[in-house]
Amino acid sequence: MGAFARITQHIIQTRFSSLRSRVLWTALTIVLLFVAATALVLQKAFEHGVIARLQSQLEVQTWALLGMADEIEPGKLFLPEALQDERLNQISSGRYARVIDDKGKEIWRSPSANGLTWPLSSALLSGDVLFYETRIDKRKAYERDFGVTWESSAENGKEYHYTFQVAESKKSIKGTLKDFKYQLYSWLGFLGLALLLVQFLFLKFGLGPLKRISNELKAIEDGSKDHLSENYPDELKGLSSRINQLLNFEKNQRIRYRDSLADLAHSLKTPLSVLRTGLEKIPQLSASESVEQQNILDAQLTRINKTLSYYLNRAMVVGSGSSISPVNVTDTIDELQKALDKVYFDKSISSEVNYMGTPLFYGNEGDFMELAGNLLDNAYKYGAHKVVVTLEQKAKGLRLIIENDGRRIAKHEREQVLKRGARLDEKGQISGHGIGLSVVVDIVRAYEGRLQIEDSDLGGTKFIVQFYNPVV
Repeated sequence: MGAFARITQHIIQTRFSSLRSRVLWTALTIVLLFVAATALVLQKAFEHGVIARLQSQLEVQTWALLGMADEIEPGKLFLPEALQDERLNQISSGRYARVIDDKGKEIWRSPSANGLTWPLSSALLSGDVLFYETRIDKRKAYERDFGVTWESSAENGKEYHYTFQVAESKKSIKGTLKDFKYQLYSWLGFLGLALLLVQFLFLKFGLGPLKRISNELKAIEDGSKDHLSENYPDELKGLSSRINQLLNFEKNQRIRYRDSLADLAHSLKTPLSVLRTGLEKIPQLSASESVEQQNILDAQLTRINKTLSYYLNRAMVVGSGSSISPVNVTDTIDELQKALDKVYFDKSISSEVNYMGTPLFYGNEGDFMELAGNLLDNAYKYGAHKVVVTLEQKAKGLRLIIENDGRRIAKHEREQVLKRGARLDEKGQISGHGIGLSVVVDIVRAYEGRLQIEDSDLGGTKFIVQFYNPVV
């Protein structure tokens, strides 16, 4: 890589490291290009206007000379020594005039052109006009030629052809163009600075929400805030909402790990107590009693192992976070239905699954399986004869409905049943840890969904879980 390329790359990396600098440099480039293009267009337009006005002035001067011309003898024109335009009377005034005949021979010139080198040109036919750039005494000038036919009164209307030539030095219009350029560049420079200032103010106003997001994220990092505010422009609402989802997810994860540790400690308390007591008794027991006690200890160790496996699996339930890619959960529901039909075969449960649209879950498929598995397991466990699952895919998100025909959960019991370790089956006739629904609550909370318990038309209980599509 050459030195110039490295320098260019370094400038780009340092100058355009922030969004503000990129927009400012882009705005500066646009303003400079706009001002330069405007200056060029206006300058050219003004120059054309000045030249057109000069051409008009030379035309008027030509007609004035024609009005003063007279025939003194056949084939010879007379023009007064003192002309109406004083500039034609002054030597090297910048305006010149002359007349040539049909052979291109000069027959008259104004006093202002005396002593100056004026190249001869071809004569024009009557009525022809020619405007062009020339040099008079090596100085640039604009010249207008006009061909006329003169009828001689002394020779019974004999025609003579002349060309009237009027010229203007470029120096006379340079001052006008110079003054215009100065005024033009001054005003455009002022306008460019004003545009840059306005763009800077608009940029500061436009990037204000991004600056506010940065400040709020810093406040979240410092611990003075726990989420972003919601009053952002529409273009940033998806970003702020997504960040808040991730923040809430992380917060819920911490709560989840804390609760899991508390549940684990609670679940291990009893088997550890049994192990301690059993170990203390072993030296005092007979051989047969020792074998029996050993079986008890093995059972407690097995229980501890299962408990640890359960909580390790549970800690990983929402481990992948909220995913932006949707997952079709049709197969997940079908697999759970088949598995639970086998597990609860002796209850002869009739299960039914209804799909309304393609069910898409924006998250970890394992999370959905854990949630749906717990709800379905409860539906089969506490149902009498029938379980119905409905998945509705709507514009706002996925809705999961699971209901059975078993015992209804009374309104005053619904809050209690969602608590960790709570069971309506207080006698323990149905196996379980009593914390399955708390896992459902944790997952729903992690995905910022909504969980409702209602009475089912089947006669039992209906669980409704609403997940919302992420705002992008």
